[in-house]
Amino acid sequence: MVRYHVFFVIRLATREVHIGGIIPEPQGPWMKQMARNLTDSLNGFLSGYRYLIHDRASVFRDDFRMILQAAGVASVRLPARSPNLNAIASRHSKLWLGCRLVVPDQIDGESMEGFR
Repeated sequence: MVRYHVFFVIRLATREVHIGGIIPEPQGPWMKQMARNLTDSLNGFLSGYRYLIHDRASVFRDDFRMILQAAGVASVRLPARSPNLNAIASRHSKLWLGCRLVVPDQIDGESMEGFR
């Protein structure tokens, strides 16, 4: 089984959810691209917004926050051990916990090994 991380952002006022990406292991370059996508002046989910509130995960590095800052978006980290402040995001991620993507080992007799 492969575990995937889902990067998503939520507009608190409308509860609109935007899935930025899904990846097995988020790392610096991928997170920098997510920041650029979020702050894109034409299609960015954060275009016209001033704050991004996020948890204290190590994937939100300085370079991620600097890209946000350059676009005029302040990066606000939740206080340590504050699960109630992250309740809306927790509700959405619990919905996804029940989802399982099952990929067969073979389709029409052909191995799927090269596609993983």
